[in-house]
Amino acid sequence: NFQFSVAGVMLSLSLICLGLTLPLLTMKGYSFIPFVLVFVVASSLLVLGICFLRLRAARRLMMKPPSYELANKILKQREMFDKLAHARGQRFAHDLPGSPPVVRTGLSASTSQHQSAMRDSVSSLAPSEATS
Repeated sequence: NFQFSVAGVMLSLSLICLGLTLPLLTMKGYSFIPFVLVFVVASSLLVLGICFLRLRAARRLMMKPPSYELANKILKQREMFDKLAHARGQRFAHDLPGSPPVVRTGLSASTSQHQSAMRDSVSSLAPSEATS
């Protein structure tokens, strides 16, 4: 919500600035300013669109969360992917041949905290034993 609001404000400000600088098109030395602002408006529209799509996807996930089985499968795949990436010589699995290697020193505190939070959220999706 916050990012979407900020993107909307940035689009509004860039449109206002573009409108105010349109008379500069007739001045030889300053005619580049409206052209730069056109790119700013286009970038603002792009960011606003991306924020809108992210917000819509997040709302859909909140309305219909994934099943316990699917969330557990994704968590296991992510853990396996991390183990495979670590086993490939401390490099990320998506490194292309010829690209400089990215050295990993194992799981950082934030990664392990993230995985722990994912496990907690997956376990909260588990069907409760009281209802079964």
